Amino acid sequence: MGLNLEHKDGDTLLSFEELDKIIPKYITNRSQLDELEQDNIEDAIQWIFSLRNLKPEKIFSREFQNNLHKKMLGKVWKWAGKTRTRETNIGVLPFQIENQRKILNDDAIFWVNNNTWNPLELSLRFHHRLVQIHCYPNGNGRHSRIMANIILTKIFKLEEIEWLGGNLVNENEYRKIYIKAMKSADKRDYKLLFECIKK
Repeated sequence: MGLNLEHKDGDTLLSFEELDKIIPKYITNRSQLDELEQDNIEDAIQWIFSLRNLKPEKIFSREFQNNLHKKMLGKVWKWAGKTRTRETNIGVLPFQIENQRKILNDDAIFWVNNNTWNPLELSLRFHHRLVQIHCYPNGNGRHSRIMANIILTKIFKLEEIEWLGGNLVNENEYRKIYIKAMKSADKRDYKLLFECIKK
């Protein structure tokens, strides 16, 4: 196996077995991988644009979320769209994933139906909790940020979130600020997370 990744702060560390599930075998470094994954994610975003009349019950479902993850990374990884089966440096224990995701999805439907939060706060809270659960071997941050935008654009017909620093994949000050904000949200303080968004 020729793939050797340099891990960034906040990354989910992939096992040797997961790294071996890469589809294009010519990929050997982080730069090539990031570029290929971003191309795949752009395809997923085009798919999202084509979706019409998405109901909250559809968006807040395991099936939709797994399908989105597969659309995002299915040309790169064989495990795309499949629930994580091992413990990682981030996230709940594997046997807790589906129960915790069901609770989150049910909560989100309740939030929408009862106007519990304004749309932006609802999408950020969902995004944060989905990252906390960490459903997949990798791509959880990107997946949950796209989910936040789906909530805003498809349910509330609003503009998507523009994060300071763009897609937050590259190692830079914006990514560090975002990771700090996510850790603050772990303590139920979402103020820093709001500050990561372009006004």
